[in-house]
Amino acid sequence: MRLLYVDRVTRLKRYESIAAALDLSPDEPIFAVHFPGDPILPASILIEAFAQAASILLETSSGFTLKAIPAYLENAKFRSPVRPPDTVEISMIVEQRSDDGALLRGRATQAGEVKAVCTMGMVTAPLSRFYRPGDLPAYRAMYGRLLAGACLEAFDRNPLAPLDHVPAG
Repeated sequence: MRLLYVDRVTRLKRYESIAAALDLSPDEPIFAVHFPGDPILPASILIEAFAQAASILLETSSGFTLKAIPAYLENAKFRSPVRPPDTVEISMIVEQRSDDGALLRGRATQAGEVKAVCTMGMVTAPLSRFYRPGDLPAYRAMYGRLLAGACLEAFDRNPLAPLDHVPAG
């Protein structure tokens, strides 16, 4: 079962925006039930992709001191179905940010067509509440895969550096 709905980050500007991609294959297990004759990505999975992209943006921007968690969704509009096999481009732009979270505007496009938009509120909490030191190497590996080849802007160092010297736990 697939749990990550961001396959890669293409562009990340610290505390401002993220562009990410979700590659869809007709062979995804979800399409066996939703719907085999006319596969459509469930809106709930698209919302999860928005939340994951927002989390990547905020966690990376904080130097991995904070974990970002979806708090609310507003003004979600699904304009047309998302179908395989075309890649879905997910963008999130920070509208407001504070020490406790952020408000972001999201957009999903496929083959140049806007498929969905939303406003999403995210709350943040210390990352250490969610991951033990021994969990962080896998967390770092996941982020390494997601950010490989991404255009990174406004970072004064490699954004993964805070995860490079994690004590064994």
